[in-house]
Amino acid sequence: MGNKRFGSANSGLNPIDSAVKRYKSARWLAFLLGALSIVNIFMLTSQSMYYFLFSSYIAFYFVDLGMAVCGKYPEEMYEGGYGEYEFLDESFLYAMIAVALIVSLVYFLFFFFSNKGRSGWLIAAIVYYAIDTAFMLYMCGIVNILSDIVAHALILVMLVWGVRACGKLKEASAAEFSPKEDAPATEEGEDAPVDTVVIRSADPNVKSRTLVSADNGRHNIVYRRVKNVNELLIDNAVYAECVVSSDTAHKLEVIKEGHRITASTDYIGKMMITVDGQEVAAKYKLF
Repeated sequence: MGNKRFGSANSGLNPIDSAVKRYKSARWLAFLLGALSIVNIFMLTSQSMYYFLFSSYIAFYFVDLGMAVCGKYPEEMYEGGYGEYEFLDESFLYAMIAVALIVSLVYFLFFFFSNKGRSGWLIAAIVYYAIDTAFMLYMCGIVNILSDIVAHALILVMLVWGVRACGKLKEASAAEFSPKEDAPATEEGEDAPVDTVVIRSADPNVKSRTLVSADNGRHNIVYRRVKNVNELLIDNAVYAECVVSSDTAHKLEVIKEGHRITASTDYIGKMMITVDGQEVAAKYKLF
């Protein structure tokens, strides 16, 4: 039986742990951009004097434009007062709010679709936010918005780090966890590998979450989580287990009737079961 842990809490922050954190941080940053952009929209429509820097300038601009041309700001903000302007109907403001919301919601797409190691969606987020940054510089210049420029630059750097981190995680996962053809279990003149001993019968009443399951026609294989323990079950018996945190990559391995069966979670959240090096079931963590 193999019970291998990677990046345990006692080993300190290694390059893999750092890459995992950077990729997850980049994805959640995309989520934060969308959320704070929407908050800014409602703060602006309530005429708040504050706004979040870590947000979309384009979304803010559309609402600001709608507020201005529809006469929604205090009269002292208009040179000569309200009487000097012919304001547009409120429907224009509602249209601008709708456009701003759409611009903001795109960031949530980058977050959700960048799971499963699909870093291309983070690259799209970088391009999208770079356009936002360029538009901000074009409209406002540099001198008066230094804090906004610093915030935008920091966000772009963190997104780039996330893309690079994902590349490293894919390489590490390919080396450690990708299914490979195993050598024959037995060769002439050699003894068959000894089957892994059952740890215990699986408790049918324990609260658990099935991560991945498979039935290869001979055995029912279940990779599940019970509290902070991941277990590999074969025909309702626990053959391997390990204590892990939610972010820990690991592999459980057993020998059953001469066949090597593994259950693992890799660095980008892919959970899979293999039999003799062949992937028979797989799933990705949502977040």
